[in-house]
Amino acid sequence: MAEIPNWLVNFFRYFLTPDFSLASMVMLVTWLVSGSFAEILDEMNLSNLMRLELDPGQEKGDAPARERLMSLFFTMGTFLVVLTGLVRLDIRTWMLNTYKLTFTNMLALAGGGASTLVFFLLGMALLSQTRYIDLHTR
Repeated sequence: MAEIPNWLVNFFRYFLTPDFSLASMVMLVTWLVSGSFAEILDEMNLSNLMRLELDPGQEKGDAPARERLMSLFFTMGTFLVVLTGLVRLDIRTWMLNTYKLTFTNMLALAGGGASTLVFFLLGMALLSQTRYIDLHTR
């Protein structure tokens, strides 16, 4: 609350701090990716209902919705694995003196390991449910 009067002095310096900007970018990316997941799931529901009436060969040039969902899931998973690996590197030591890669001392599930594991567990549950729905509607 003490920083609010400083916004009138220099808005960009006191409001748009690097922490706030980074958090805003992460929030925007999360919003867009979750919107993509929701759009694909909604399309799967619509296409499954219409599958009984339409010939599957008449689809537009896009890949089937389940394949796009799997692609999005594995792309996000790959990004999480790479990011989790980068968190474990000791970049400060690497940049300051030796240019030798060293790892920080972390527990196995610390530094993003647990959240990556939960992402893959829940993602596999989602993919199995979409496969069940796909097989059930045929």
